[in-house]
Amino acid sequence: MSGPLYVAVLPTRPHAVEAYRGLRPDIQATVAPLWTLPPRPGMLPDPLAIELRKDARRVAAAHRHWPAWLDAPFADESEAAVLAEVLPPEWWALRNLRPVTGPLDHRPRRR
Repeated sequence: MSGPLYVAVLPTRPHAVEAYRGLRPDIQATVAPLWTLPPRPGMLPDPLAIELRKDARRVAAAHRHWPAWLDAPFADESEAAVLAEVLPPEWWALRNLRPVTGPLDHRPRRR
């Protein structure tokens, strides 16, 4: 089989990361989580950047050996701008995490 057996959707919260880390290595190899950044409406850019960095670091550390995805499905335009600064393309290039979409791809398309 070429892909993961199971794709879990998990929040980037400490309890979920610890649960993933608690899996046996052979099981981790068959799980490819889709980590989701939680909504943080109304946060100012600097505190938001700190929280995003913490979440991203936590998940990236758990995926030193196996791939996973990271998504920000709840990000509005201002949050997406901070996210793009915190996680630029070179950040992704050095990790086993892959973005689900670009930061602005969550906006509804106009006709």
